[in-house]
Amino acid sequence: MVLNTRRALERMEEKGLSRAAMSAKTGLTLKSLEWIFENGEISADALERIADVLETGSNEIAASDPTMEGENVIEFMKDGSRATVTFCQGRYISKIRKLAARCPDDCQIIAENDNRSIVASIPVRWIRINATREISEKQIANIARMNALNAENRRAAVNKND
Repeated sequence: MVLNTRRALERMEEKGLSRAAMSAKTGLTLKSLEWIFENGEISADALERIADVLETGSNEIAASDPTMEGENVIEFMKDGSRATVTFCQGRYISKIRKLAARCPDDCQIIAENDNRSIVASIPVRWIRINATREISEKQIANIARMNALNAENRRAAVNKND
């Protein structure tokens, strides 16, 4: 993720917070905080901590990363329970929005960027990697035949019960 450093520093100034005070209130080391401000790169967790201290939404201090336009990203720490996902593809954006509405405790939208990408926090247990199953023409024909037979059996059972 990318921090809108200018906006974050403006909010810090408005609140009268020094970098040392931000470090203490966020739990981030001063060295880490300085690195974030210098490079603009930030984890979702650190972004949320800073946003909480600044009493603003994460999306107010997040910035779109022009180098990531067109990329989908999943990031999480080893043995972590949360993952940060960034999607630019409409089908994933729609899915994240639906999940955020249906499961607000598990899926939180962190930012909706100017480049129309979306950043969200989800449980790591939701991440799955599945290989595409290779099916021969013969297997496809067998599956179609079994589906037709099952449908015929269901129709017969319904007719028998009527």
